[in-house]
Amino acid sequence: MAFCLEGCHDARMSAPPPHRFLLLVLTAAATGCSTSGTSNKDAHDTSVTGVLDETPVNDTDTDDGVPPPPPVRINELMPANRGSVAGPDGSALDWVELVNLHTEAVDLSGWGLTDDWREPHAAPLPDGLELEAGGRVLLWLDPEGLVDGAVRLGLAREGEAIRLFDPRGEEADLLGYPELGVDEAWARIPDGSGAAEAMPRGTPGDPNARIVVAQVSVVQEGSSWRYLDGGAVPAGGMEGGWTGLDFDDSDWAEGEAPLGYGDAQVTVLDDGATEDGRALTAFFRRTFSLDIEGGAVRDATLGLRADDGARVWLDGQELTRMGLPSGEVGPDTPASRTVSGDGETTYAEESVALGHLTPGTHQLAVDLHQANRTSSDMTFDLWLEVEVLAVDE
Repeated sequence: MAFCLEGCHDARMSAPPPHRFLLLVLTAAATGCSTSGTSNKDAHDTSVTGVLDETPVNDTDTDDGVPPPPPVRINELMPANRGSVAGPDGSALDWVELVNLHTEAVDLSGWGLTDDWREPHAAPLPDGLELEAGGRVLLWLDPEGLVDGAVRLGLAREGEAIRLFDPRGEEADLLGYPELGVDEAWARIPDGSGAAEAMPRGTPGDPNARIVVAQVSVVQEGSSWRYLDGGAVPAGGMEGGWTGLDFDDSDWAEGEAPLGYGDAQVTVLDDGATEDGRALTAFFRRTFSLDIEGGAVRDATLGLRADDGARVWLDGQELTRMGLPSGEVGPDTPASRTVSGDGETTYAEESVALGHLTPGTHQLAVDLHQANRTSSDMTFDLWLEVEVLAVDE
């Protein structure tokens, strides 16, 4: 559904509800909008700006004495949920949250949501649904009607206006929203009464709050690492539990990064030289704690200084690899590249998916590989920064 700026009505779309008609006609006259769907301001504007900041209607008795609906408001919505809020059976359904600003509970039987004012009950709410005073309810949306208990309505990601009607067909609320990105929410702050704005994540079931993005450094350049050098292999082998949090590395040495040999390293490693040449692989481990005070990790960036190649692990799962062949890797697997010159001091940055990362203690592990046994140097360091979504205090 599209709307003209300044409340201008486009004749190609549905007419406004009767109680809004006079306001729209007067606005059209004042702004030069025409009922043919063009405007001397922008003949092609189809945004929803005209309804984004509208206040709820029917707050007082109508002219014919009909009492207004109870103050139940569309509080928050998400038109492109891709898993930030898990739905029934783990599904990723779009959703709408309602809030009851009334001092009494409201029975929502017979109420409906719609994106077309001519069909006030196009998407009926579940029978028997009662919203307590001051309470919130999360409504899952399924336009195909395949999910039991979901409201049969779809939200347009490019933006539209959603209306809430009571059983009499009286409009209780209207909330317009613009185009939103994946997992972005449109929320009124404060609940039910404030202006709505886009949020990088939703807060269904909780009071609406402004969400901010913060960068949190969890591992810095030059951090201290446990390491195993000299051609030794972790207990249990390469496929053992050495990458996990429960592995006992108490007999490993410890030193500050950069670690390696042959250049200006802070901690010098044993190159494991034999008559066949230097060892190809060294191993590193570091635990870190994540304390984000109720926030949620959205993304992460890793900076890896690896001469020549490396695999990076987090909590026993491979996170990324650089300069190594695909497939199985062993202690005698050489790197697939040779790093030299400025590359020896460069941190290669890579975005990694860490949305599942929760507060607590985590384990990083790295196996570093040389391109050949005659290499004169080896260097390792790593930093990790996470992007956290948190409530703006």
